[in-house]
Amino acid sequence: MPLRSHHGCARCKHRRQKCDEKQPSCTRCKEAAVTCEYVITLKWDGRVPRKQEQTSSRRRPRRRIASATSLTVSGIGHSPETRLLKDEGLKLMEVDIFHGLDSRDKLLLNHFITHVSQLMSHASVRDQACQILPVALGTPYLLYATLAFSALHLSTLQGGDSGGGRISDTLVTDILACSITYLRQELDTKNPTSENTPALLHTVKTLCLFEIYSGKHGSSWRAHLKGARALLITTTACRNTTNELHGGDWLIVRWYVSIEALSALTNDDTRNEEQQAIQLIIDSVATQGSVLDVYAGYAADLHLAFKDIGGLMQRFASMRENYCGDDILADLLRHCDECIEIEQRVENMIHRDRDGGLKIPAEISLTPEEFQMFSACNTEYQYSALLQIRRRLYNMPSGSEQTQQCVRGVLDAVCNVLPVTVLSPWILLTTPIFTAGCEAINQDRETVKQLLVELYTVLRIRNILRALEVLEKHWERPDDSYTDVADFLPF
Repeated sequence: MPLRSHHGCARCKHRRQKCDEKQPSCTRCKEAAVTCEYVITLKWDGRVPRKQEQTSSRRRPRRRIASATSLTVSGIGHSPETRLLKDEGLKLMEVDIFHGLDSRDKLLLNHFITHVSQLMSHASVRDQACQILPVALGTPYLLYATLAFSALHLSTLQGGDSGGGRISDTLVTDILACSITYLRQELDTKNPTSENTPALLHTVKTLCLFEIYSGKHGSSWRAHLKGARALLITTTACRNTTNELHGGDWLIVRWYVSIEALSALTNDDTRNEEQQAIQLIIDSVATQGSVLDVYAGYAADLHLAFKDIGGLMQRFASMRENYCGDDILADLLRHCDECIEIEQRVENMIHRDRDGGLKIPAEISLTPEEFQMFSACNTEYQYSALLQIRRRLYNMPSGSEQTQQCVRGVLDAVCNVLPVTVLSPWILLTTPIFTAGCEAINQDRETVKQLLVELYTVLRIRNILRALEVLEKHWERPDDSYTDVADFLPF
């Protein structure tokens, strides 16, 4: 029997029936010839307020309602400006949750809910992302970061043209500057505490994703990742913040571990002492073992494999610069042994999940189609890890059989889950497609190009175009483009 979904339409949830979650209308609603509506429930601190809290909130300034009330935001096609809060035994109460915002900000928050929130790997991740909105409405630096992120996507959809009331790139930059200004004021006047740390981390996360998704040249996203590290180090030194984050902020932990793992494969300059200070967070996620990390799209134990690969890449680069003679020979032999261990570890992951199937967390419900897509996504990331080992650690030729086996492993898995759709693991596939593209030859290059173009057409994330630009330069002049490839994060 299929697992009951927690993300079905409003009618199926109310009737406590299994919903197949088809859109725009599920099968049950279609057969009943009724309107099918999907909703997202936003909660402050993950708690549903008591009825008296909802009633008393009516006496507070309306601008602050969102920070104390459980909100239901309807799905695509409905303005979120005015909503109904529903309780058994109470009359429907109309609440303007965006009261006090100007029309532009309402437009951008509406776009975030109805479009940007669809750029997630799964409905459960979207729900977590939308739960930041109540705190954002009362926190200027987080609000403007969210607005900037939404404006970036809307501007991309509109082509960045300011004519006809469109969202221009200049406006996007101005909104981003507001967020950074408020963030600096907060950090200058207050020390991070258990009360403001979640909002600060969500802000830094959003700013980091903004810089990555913008497709800008350079590595401006690193400043925000370093900011997240510093914030975590500071708060961990004061209290057991890692436990607080794990207990109350699933999204922050998953984002941070994912971005740390993938950034390790770039020219990262992380200091060892900083990494040790936050190793508890990384280790705690890795204890999931072979269970799927639905945010990252692959089994959690691959996080540490990526970090180990990146660590060896940095150490090997350092050895080539600082050692010579017999010393470097001994170090290279030890280095080779570690390469063999990581390669065997990743190969074992591939065999494990191919033979036994990908393990799904107990709290996540997947349809058969979703399970197939996440399994393929997991395979793609595993082969991309193997490709990094063979090319950047073993230095195998691009055209070697072992290298091309990894390229085909990635592309075959990708092509098995077409077409591209939102709210699916497709949002995660720029990384493995780019990794395979760096070593692709002949017709596979055209396949990579077509996949990235299709991905951009559906998702409208500028970093996908940047990935294609870096690849085309690399294909034309591989020796001259190494720095661009090594610095680029295809996230």
